Amino acid sequence: MSQASLNLDCERMRTAEDTPCGPFHVLERRHGLAETIERGGGVLANTLASWPVPRRGGCTAGNCNVTLFHVTYIGSRLVRIASNLSCLQRALSQSTPACTLQRAIHRNHCTAAPCSKHMVRLHALLPSIAMALAAPAKHTMKKLVAFDLDGTLLNPEHRLTQPTLDKLRELDGLGVSIVFATGRSAPAVYEHVAALGIQNTLPCVLYNGAVCYAFPQPCADAAEASARKEELFSLGIDLADAAAVCAFAAERDLLVQYYVGDHIYVRPTCDEHRDLVRRYHELTGASHTTVDEYPLTESPAKMLLMTDDPDGVLSTVREAQASGALPSGLASIRGSPPFFVEMLGTGVYKGSGLAKLCERRGVAMADVVAFGDGENDVEFVRDAGLGVAMKNGRDAVKQVAKRVTARTNAEDGVAHELSMLQAEGVLPQRN
Repeated sequence: MSQASLNLDCERMRTAEDTPCGPFHVLERRHGLAETIERGGGVLANTLASWPVPRRGGCTAGNCNVTLFHVTYIGSRLVRIASNLSCLQRALSQSTPACTLQRAIHRNHCTAAPCSKHMVRLHALLPSIAMALAAPAKHTMKKLVAFDLDGTLLNPEHRLTQPTLDKLRELDGLGVSIVFATGRSAPAVYEHVAALGIQNTLPCVLYNGAVCYAFPQPCADAAEASARKEELFSLGIDLADAAAVCAFAAERDLLVQYYVGDHIYVRPTCDEHRDLVRRYHELTGASHTTVDEYPLTESPAKMLLMTDDPDGVLSTVREAQASGALPSGLASIRGSPPFFVEMLGTGVYKGSGLAKLCERRGVAMADVVAFGDGENDVEFVRDAGLGVAMKNGRDAVKQVAKRVTARTNAEDGVAHELSMLQAEGVLPQRN
């Protein structure tokens, strides 16, 4: 009867899936409401005699007054009220949970203008509207995925496994930008750049954010990767600050690794220093240039204080910065492998390097997924739209991450987590 009253041509309309089955119950899904309005349907609703609404028809059943309202009329009144609820609008834009929206609506329904006692009960319809509007924003498809290397993307043998390679190539083919973000130097990533074998350009944020190169893909080998790289930006340490770090290290018999371009300069003075150089080479594959004096005429991308006591040295560095013995603006970070402390220029860290790259590419940080495990990944993981800490990662990273992988880097944890994100709709997947 209701359909006949509103649709004189008697065009049949199937009831929307979530049409309300009781009074003052709004449609739970936005598509159901839209379908009903689009087709000119209506609903039966209990009304108060004093409501200032036009009667379109009605009947009396016992003691219950029933009036037929066109859904479009109810919808227009809801929109009028909701438009005045700024708290609701802000909440929706931030994907606030529906329960929070309901509380906000309950607190603020009487602020809508105009507001009368006849409209008080109408506010009861708004929570369901809020739930329907908020639900579709559960996931936002991400556009870029950035990976730390050691302890994250690479296995304990510092290699890209086949499951990891397959997953990265799949995402690249689906239009997701792949980025390496590491404390390593350029020569220490050429091998992995060549092994990846994707089709699109691979940006690499190196030296913990100090330098960024773009590598056209695919690259046949490390030599081709080196020859084809394009510098996107470089943020070195001030020469005066570099000299202060070298003096600080010399006083404490610490070995310094001085990074300029593709070169790592070292000045070992004992067997312990030479052992640290050997261990670093085994970890990264990077070669070193031994010098009698550091090239303090060239601004380094970063400096490493080599030590088997990184926590103690980091504490000493922070004390020296507080006292003025070292420049306070220098960034100091505990390295992921436990035998060095990294020194970077003012305002330089992996997260800032990724943000600078995203700005150049026109990608918002909210559209980024970032994987990391070490303390140099804290800002990197924290600032991404979705920060993911490795199961084998340090607690400092897990505390700022939005999720933690179910597997370690020895168990293809990144590949597994990427598959989960695809299943959840955070990343695209093949049909």
